[in-house]
Amino acid sequence: MARKYWSSVCTILGLTFVAGNLFAQPAVRNGQPVAQPRQAQSAPNANLVLPPNVQDDIERIAKALEDANTGPDAATKKQREKDDLKAQQDMADWAKVMAKVAGVEALITFIGVILVGLTLRATKRAADAAEKTVEKMEEATRRELRAYVGIDVIGIEAELKPYSAGDYVPIDRSRVGARSTDFVRVRVRNFGQTPAFDTVVFCYWQPTPPNQRLPIDFFRTHDSDEWPTGNVRTTISNFLLQATKYHDSLIVIWDLRPFGEAAALRAELFLYGRVYYKDCFGNLHRTTFCFEWMPEATGGESHFIPYEEYNSEDDRPPPT
Repeated sequence: MARKYWSSVCTILGLTFVAGNLFAQPAVRNGQPVAQPRQAQSAPNANLVLPPNVQDDIERIAKALEDANTGPDAATKKQREKDDLKAQQDMADWAKVMAKVAGVEALITFIGVILVGLTLRATKRAADAAEKTVEKMEEATRRELRAYVGIDVIGIEAELKPYSAGDYVPIDRSRVGARSTDFVRVRVRNFGQTPAFDTVVFCYWQPTPPNQRLPIDFFRTHDSDEWPTGNVRTTISNFLLQATKYHDSLIVIWDLRPFGEAAALRAELFLYGRVYYKDCFGNLHRTTFCFEWMPEATGGESHFIPYEEYNSEDDRPPPT
């Protein structure tokens, strides 16, 4: 149908061109153009008269075009064009729907990502909380089972009569062969459930005037220990202390004067020191202690009462 249509159009254009050439040819007589008399301009609506054969061709072409446009194939073509147009519109509508669906899917995906992120965050928090709980439980277990070494008893085993006689001379500890029979006994006990390793006890004493306490910053400058390095020195015990057991450390007294003055109530005497040990979990501990000696306590017996400070525990390592 399209081929017939275009053939008809081409025919009409050809005939129109031929007719225009016929009317445009000048009159010729004996081989010379003949001038035609000038006629008055025809009216604008004057009818153009075509030759009969051209008129017949035009009418046939018009009838063929009319038949082509009004035939069953034309109706089918128009219907097809309408269907194509509707299909294109439907496709455009469905494209809009698919775009909306894609937007909804993207939104759902975004929300899903956020929910997954929140879930992972909550899971991490739960895992961290569980880990901290486990750590706290392990720490509680270690605290329950570890060794706890502290002071059980402090006593003085010294003969003070030589000092009270007035002719007392302290022992020169630097002299080879020097020895003393006077001691401070420090009994430490393991109050825990597991052994204490590498237990070491250091004990010192400090006199003050009567009814006076230790200086405020005393333990700031007296909070460390050193291994004895002199030519003549006492042996510092380093021992294993089983659970619930005790050990007596004897600290030699080379000079009885602080103890004699305290016994005569002319001075106050404070005993202080540190206990270093390691528990079965490999953790280092240090127990600090300070006691005041009361030579004439109730019942005529001497006692050591805890001082108001420096009785605690920390994790300071022992001296090296």
